Amino acid sequence: MMNVSGSQFHGILKLYGEQTKVNRTMKTGVAAAAKPSDSVVLSPKAQEFAGLLAKLQQTPEVRPEVVQRLSAQVESGEYRVDAAAVAKNLLAGAD
Repeated sequence: MMNVSGSQFHGILKLYGEQTKVNRTMKTGVAAAAKPSDSVVLSPKAQEFAGLLAKLQQTPEVRPEVVQRLSAQVESGEYRVDAAAVAKNLLAGAD
């Protein structure tokens, strides 16, 4: 068991009071207001990229109207592949 004298008790209360003031200051943001805030500035290219990315995320992965049109062409035998165009695009993508 620990014995605390009256003067020690008053010293502890004083320290506790000071710590309480510090904690209140931190909670109210007075001390935080002195700190500079972080900020980010995006370049025009990054802003353009962000806009394009947002549009891309809104674009559906599957376009049902295109799938329906191509499926109908395949079923009816009307779908034709232009082999020369496919080969040209393959070669163009190889660069």
